[in-house]
Amino acid sequence: MSEVTQLAAYGTTEVWVAGAGVTLQRWNGSAWSEAEGPLAAPLTVGALATGPDGALWVAGAKDTSSSSSYSFAKLPWPDVAQLPPGEAQMA
Repeated sequence: MSEVTQLAAYGTTEVWVAGAGVTLQRWNGSAWSEAEGPLAAPLTVGALATGPDGALWVAGAKDTSSSSSYSFAKLPWPDVAQLPPGEAQMA
């Protein structure tokens, strides 16, 4: 079952959503599309937020067969910070 649990505005026309069973999606003012995440591997998005400067922030986890890593990123995506495995818990 898919469920949108996170929603954030970005700029004057974009809305981004994510959730349980929902990939990161972007509304550009006229249509929805799957958004490219900040990391190459699939990212489970835990939070979306718009900062005081209007920037979009994404926090999430990337799971591999051997470990999980936690990340947060700000648009544009080159601003990605990764936390060591086990150092952060997402609510």
